[in-house]
Amino acid sequence: MSKVRNRVVIMVSDGSPAVFEAILDSYLNSEFEIHFVVLNKTHLEFDEILTRKNARVHFFVNHGMRSLPRLTLQMLKFFFNLKPQVVHAHLLIAELSGLSAAFLARVPVRIHTRHHSDPYHFKSKHAQIYDWMACTLSTKIVSTCDNVYEVLTKLEKVNPKKIVKIPLCLQKKDFVIGQERIQKIKEKYNLNGNRPIIGMVSRYLEIKGLQYAIPAFAEIRKDFPNACLVIANAKIGSYGKEVASLLETLPADSFREIVFEKDIFALYKSFDIFLHVPTGRRVEAFGQAYTEALACALPCIFTLSGVAPEIARHGENSYVVPFRSTEAIAQGIRWCLDHETEAKAMAALGSREIFAKLPFESYLAGHQSIWQGKD
Repeated sequence: MSKVRNRVVIMVSDGSPAVFEAILDSYLNSEFEIHFVVLNKTHLEFDEILTRKNARVHFFVNHGMRSLPRLTLQMLKFFFNLKPQVVHAHLLIAELSGLSAAFLARVPVRIHTRHHSDPYHFKSKHAQIYDWMACTLSTKIVSTCDNVYEVLTKLEKVNPKKIVKIPLCLQKKDFVIGQERIQKIKEKYNLNGNRPIIGMVSRYLEIKGLQYAIPAFAEIRKDFPNACLVIANAKIGSYGKEVASLLETLPADSFREIVFEKDIFALYKSFDIFLHVPTGRRVEAFGQAYTEALACALPCIFTLSGVAPEIARHGENSYVVPFRSTEAIAQGIRWCLDHETEAKAMAALGSREIFAKLPFESYLAGHQSIWQGKD
């Protein structure tokens, strides 16, 4: 294959690469020749989206760490044939196989985006080694927020000159949701009626703070007995038994567990209040739930993890509570319900500010810049 200027390989693994869906059209219409390499156990919906859009997509079967030697050799052969100028990897197996092969194939620009923060540092020596390998093999590392930058520089001693900050983006058009779509979601999950809907988007992990949010909701039901708690991305994660025990204390009709909802932004819009309450400052690497909920103009109750310290201000664009406090979360919910006008004004400001702070154009421009080797 002849050499093409600005040929970029974007590699993703370990699940659905939803991070690309918002920017896919702009990628495909850019000056770059983009090739997507998807490493997953089976084909996912994103593969079909790429195919429908006539994208250059290459699928390789990934069964986890035991597939790493095979995938590295496959990627090495692939890069020797394709001769890309850039390899940009996302998530663990893509980072380890793709960056190793790109180094051996002498690809000049090797990038990975850091999608996790520091919990790995306390739980797994192997994870620390994997992070070190990814950072060493990369010529550039994309940090999505100040939190990730601090982890990279202070905990992992990465050279700051190697790091480029590019926050995850939002597109306004994705959040223009018609009432018909919202009503469809409400009917699907039986959320109609004059009842407060308290929403969360959270896997079942101890670090997500569900053990504080669910009891807070139970407390609120004493004053608002018809309130309903909705948890999306439910039943996924290692804390499922504990969450199930907490939910068993609630009446069956007072909560909904949604494993997957394709029209996630319409689901957000069906909430009256949104909770995102991770248990520590570095639990989230970025925390898209923060930005998406603000973009949907929801009254939000947050703890300050991930990107939140950069965007959330208590009493102005959100209601900020301390970590691990059932009482504070309950107070926040009650304030939003008792001060509906002020809560809506707070939510409207949060929506305006988040689009101004995280414009799609800067996200795309940031990637184009590092792909061209400018940063």
